[in-house]
Amino acid sequence: MNELATLLNLPFDTLFVVAVGYLGFRSAYTGRAGGYSAVDVLFLSAVFGLIAKVVLIAISIRGTWAPGIYAAAIIVTVGGALVWRRWLQERLFRGLRHLGISDHDGFFDVWGSMLARPLPAPTQLVVRLKSGRHLMCDALGRFNEMPLGPCLLGEDGSVALYVTHVRTDPAEGWIEMEPFDANFGASMTFVRSEEISDIDIRRET
Repeated sequence: MNELATLLNLPFDTLFVVAVGYLGFRSAYTGRAGGYSAVDVLFLSAVFGLIAKVVLIAISIRGTWAPGIYAAAIIVTVGGALVWRRWLQERLFRGLRHLGISDHDGFFDVWGSMLARPLPAPTQLVVRLKSGRHLMCDALGRFNEMPLGPCLLGEDGSVALYVTHVRTDPAEGWIEMEPFDANFGASMTFVRSEEISDIDIRRET
């Protein structure tokens, strides 16, 4: 709490830059922040905070100083973060790989790496449980408009899906299920990571 009180006592512009920097970091790394240490978060937030600071300085030099410049700083910073997330980061990794410099995206495991990449939407999901039971959502696109989307892939390896097929023995065929109910809506199944043996995810090419 002492750290929070110290932070809130900073000059407004400093506090604003810190807050917008963190907002930029969260915008750029939502769903992939688990692979970063506290030091990484600090310095990545500082990079986005620097963008906000430059915008504030650039506009103030022109003699304009109004609440609108704070909105401009937020828009430019978050916009830059989203551009980095959607296009630039992957191009940087590809460039480094092409040059033979690095083939590593900074994540500790392949699951985190998969979650971080801008991949096509999954089309089919199969979850094999340690109990031997298999769960499948065939044609995930059917569930795109559901409140939580067609599925959820947790950073801890957990999965949530609308089960359309199940089987209890790999030697047997799939049993079709209907997750939709006319009265109660669609049933989503949440599976904890410790229950999962492995996962197959099919995507469009």
